[in-house]
Amino acid sequence: MRHRATWIMAILAVMLTLGNLHIRAGQESAAPSGPTVKMLSTPLPEMQPPIDFLAREPVIDGRLDDDLQILASRSFAALVKMNPATTDTQGDYRLAYGSDFFYVFIDVAADSLVCRDRGYQNGDGFILILNRPQPENAPAEESYMLAYNPTGDPKKPFAQMVWKRNDAWPFSPLSEGSAFRVSAAGGRLGFEALLRWTDVHPYHPWLADGIGFNLILSKAYGDRDVNYLAAHIKPAPGMEAFTGYSRLDFAAPFVPAGAQSTVVLSSGHITAGDPLRLRLLAAADRPVREEVAFRLHSGEGARVLSQTIGVDLTLGVTVQEAVLDTTDLPSGGYTVRWESRSGSATGQVGLTVLPPFDSARLERILDAAGAHLTPGSRTTIRFLLAEIAAERARLKSYDPCPELRARMERTDRLIREAAGGDDLLARQRGLLRRAFESQVDRTLQPYTAFVPTALDAGKTYPAIVFLHGSDSDDQSVRRTIRAFPALFPDEVFVIAPYGRGRSNSYTRDHAQDDIREAVADALREYPIDPARLVLAGFSMGGYGVYRTLYENPGRYAAAAVFSGIPYPKGTFAPGEEPPDFRQPECLKTLSGMNIAVIHGGRDRNCPVEQTTDLVARMKEIGIPVLFLLDEKAGHEPPRDPAIVEAYRRWLAEAIREHHSEEDRRKGRIK
Repeated sequence: MRHRATWIMAILAVMLTLGNLHIRAGQESAAPSGPTVKMLSTPLPEMQPPIDFLAREPVIDGRLDDDLQILASRSFAALVKMNPATTDTQGDYRLAYGSDFFYVFIDVAADSLVCRDRGYQNGDGFILILNRPQPENAPAEESYMLAYNPTGDPKKPFAQMVWKRNDAWPFSPLSEGSAFRVSAAGGRLGFEALLRWTDVHPYHPWLADGIGFNLILSKAYGDRDVNYLAAHIKPAPGMEAFTGYSRLDFAAPFVPAGAQSTVVLSSGHITAGDPLRLRLLAAADRPVREEVAFRLHSGEGARVLSQTIGVDLTLGVTVQEAVLDTTDLPSGGYTVRWESRSGSATGQVGLTVLPPFDSARLERILDAAGAHLTPGSRTTIRFLLAEIAAERARLKSYDPCPELRARMERTDRLIREAAGGDDLLARQRGLLRRAFESQVDRTLQPYTAFVPTALDAGKTYPAIVFLHGSDSDDQSVRRTIRAFPALFPDEVFVIAPYGRGRSNSYTRDHAQDDIREAVADALREYPIDPARLVLAGFSMGGYGVYRTLYENPGRYAAAAVFSGIPYPKGTFAPGEEPPDFRQPECLKTLSGMNIAVIHGGRDRNCPVEQTTDLVARMKEIGIPVLFLLDEKAGHEPPRDPAIVEAYRRWLAEAIREHHSEEDRRKGRIK
């Protein structure tokens, strides 16, 4: 249950304070700290009335089209108020679908639109959840969580993305074919979205798998209060209440003339030499012949395959299996595009063709070639082989897997080069993932490293040890470096430990041992100066910085906390209780440290007020903290050029080589 609770907690901050709350229909309950839950209606296991079919796409402008006024107005099941004194939020929603889209319209009583960072959690916005329903609507194991919110950015005023997909958090934008707009007029807000079924592939209403549904609207009040309207909630204690969903019941399609069709791939990945199986889905007003033209394009955009498939449609819905001859395609990434001859359907989805990969054979080659590798390279390749096997085992059939394909190809090359006497991994520069064998339990544990391009022989370099945020891992530093390159100078190594968990607050699961061992492995493998290590972290990793300094006094030359908090969110088992740096006895352990604290003034996930209070406490006891407040930033690293430049000056001084007179006299420094 803990894993499911983690992502539900991310939807509603109220989850942190509802642990003992039991929700019953028709009652209003309050957690001890204040939030309330008010039941507005009884959630249904199946959506009623059925979802209407639309033969044409609506205009997406935040306003309900005149001909859509007939769509059923549906009530939210619960109102969650973070502040009981806040005005009740009143709203309803409407749903519809087409052969290639799902439609949502939400109407809310409100005087104005509020744009906040992560508005789908903290401001005006909503989260749409579609999942694979289980028997008796048990908690779903597979789901899409889509996030929508106005941004306040005139260049891109509306954001729509895949926030969570099964166990991954891609934060990836929806396709250009999907649309989202918000309008504000006459004391009402209209949130309107059209979602392409291909953006949630392979979900589709004409397949027998079924689709589960929940909708959570976020509405901001004042400077920081927020209410939530939930379409479905279960009468159950605590966080279990928010794992509920309704099964969508789709009305039979009515096509005024001709046919409407779409395509669902049975597999998002195949192995080179295999055919590609798919399903043609179509609705017709009469028996008719439909033909769909397929084109496969390589990652470079070149057309590599063309094929047309015909199907005889009957009245109503037809689902027919078909096969594309992809047996000659080499491994790689492809786009499958289709277009019906009638012009009623176009679409595209990704396809991965995996290379043949014999792990047992590669392990034998690795064993024979081990003498040509450093111990760290050998351990990393062993980890890569184990990681590939584990990912293949948990891969869903419909998943494209470009990253897995890249790892398979890279690992195969590393082993082949090692057999020829070349340790390619030891020479790699830039971003890469490494692994070590833990002294704690002999397991293989990963970390991500950035290796500067130009390394001078005999010279040592500084390193930033960067701790990831919650629901993330060591590889998230790749996105951080690419999105905020100014925070990571080119001549500095980066070591990003995994910490043995995505959301453990660097408190349990040997997380602190993992940080120490990852740093030690990097020091063995690379010319890193152990006297010039800077510890840094974002969000949960910000708390991880405080905790790691607490555990390792004097180990780091300096530390930077980005959007951190003095005490982690969540609950902890006996013996896991983490230090609270609001308490003087914990805070004084940071005395003498060179610390920079950087925070966004609009941060709602890790409230800036907690940081300003902590900085004041630091200064009271004489800790020389540099506090940089980016007034316009939300829960993110700084973007203000002045703040970034101040941080870079601080970092440059922190990693500057400091040599003693004795070093110079004895010739240690040239």
